[in-house]
Amino acid sequence: MKRKANQFFLLLSILTTVFLSGCWDVKQTERMVYIHSIGLDYKDGKYIAYLQIINLGLLAKSEAGGSNNQVTAELGHASGNTVEEAIFNIYQTTQRRLFWGHIAYIVFTENVLKQGGLQAITDILDRYVETYYQIWIYLTEDSIPNILHAMPNIGMSTDLSRLSDPEPSFKQFSYIRPIDLRRLIILNNRPPNEIVLPIISGNHQSWEADSKHMDAAILNGLGIITNDNLKGYLSNSKAKGYRWMNKDFQRSEITIKGKEGMGLLLRNLHVKVTPVIKHNEVKFDVKIKAKVHINKVRRTNSLEEISSEAKRKIKKEIMDTYLEGLKLDSDIYRLSNVLYIKNYSTWKRIQHDGKIPLNNHSINNIDINLKIIDAGKQRNKPTLIKRKYPSHP
Repeated sequence: MKRKANQFFLLLSILTTVFLSGCWDVKQTERMVYIHSIGLDYKDGKYIAYLQIINLGLLAKSEAGGSNNQVTAELGHASGNTVEEAIFNIYQTTQRRLFWGHIAYIVFTENVLKQGGLQAITDILDRYVETYYQIWIYLTEDSIPNILHAMPNIGMSTDLSRLSDPEPSFKQFSYIRPIDLRRLIILNNRPPNEIVLPIISGNHQSWEADSKHMDAAILNGLGIITNDNLKGYLSNSKAKGYRWMNKDFQRSEITIKGKEGMGLLLRNLHVKVTPVIKHNEVKFDVKIKAKVHINKVRRTNSLEEISSEAKRKIKKEIMDTYLEGLKLDSDIYRLSNVLYIKNYSTWKRIQHDGKIPLNNHSINNIDINLKIIDAGKQRNKPTLIKRKYPSHP
């Protein structure tokens, strides 16, 4: 009996070894093409899909400062009556299987949004098994190829460009928060059912390599959209207040006193928005706290004066951006969602399609507390000052 049992286990081990000898349906990584980014445009009644593929074999070499003689990225495109058709038409010219699991970002044009392209592509990506949710979403008024041809600095990996890896740039200069696919879906399904996306364009003048201009991506402002509509754009000059109301804020600068140019760096910003309901009217109180570092002063200033000037400018930027949003019928600071969370019964009573009525006076009070914690070696005096010497008799 024992001998038969040993023979059975021996036979079982042999069969197991046979089945483990290979994966019959494996897709070898070096035989696939990896999509890095997608661009979508709409012209002459057709959707145009752009797919950027990257050379994964150069990623480690590029990060280590290796050779840049090889092609790091290629761009393919095709058109169709729908987004799906345009993508499938690209399949007709690709030489290998396309893998969708490494998409880093998507860029839309205004024409695509007007045709419902955002809804189409998000539905495709949300359902497709290979894709994931940390795909960054951008708008552009520029040519899609100009955007997708932008490469990172100093021969770094294509995967470390500003568009495919925006978090480091945002942490250094918090202006317009990058939005990924997951957050886009969440914001679209919460009051006021609007999404703020960064607007980007190609820049060919700011950086040079070996006396040749480099393509780079630059933020131009923000776009306000719903799932099937583009409400409008706010340029950088009109969107300055948006950063101060962003709870994901990391670090930003502000210059006060005009030509005298006091430069301040703000960190650790905390924002609290509270609805105040009086006589069936809803207003909002805003409280902001931040730590301040003094970067530059050109004359002697008291800390109280510096703080006061900074508060005044921040309040002005917040209100200017809010009023610009109202012109586009937008609840840019998502005040409707604040009321939805903190006083649902009132929100339900006054909302229309998820939004509450807002006017120029809906932001009732802005209270800003700035704590100046560092000014380097000099507290509140310029480093280079004009000295006064006693006159000779």
